[in-house]
Amino acid sequence: MGGDTGPPCKKLVGLNPKRNRPMWQVVQNLWKRMHRPKPDLVAFPEVFEHFQELLQDHQRVMERIADLGEKSGGEYIFYRN
Repeated sequence: MGGDTGPPCKKLVGLNPKRNRPMWQVVQNLWKRMHRPKPDLVAFPEVFEHFQELLQDHQRVMERIADLGEKSGGEYIFYRN
């Protein structure tokens, strides 16, 4: 009567494959993330200038939309001289 040591090893199902990677791959991935090149930083005055241009464009679009709204009301044609 030999001692039963339990069922034979079973394949684990449903595990995340990323968690089953060898340790060297984990370390390599971590090293790559730590040493990836940093994106180029843009100076604040340049960002602010771009933002001001964006606001001006937005203002022009809003004025055109308002103008089209007035013209589509039908009264615009009758008020022309």
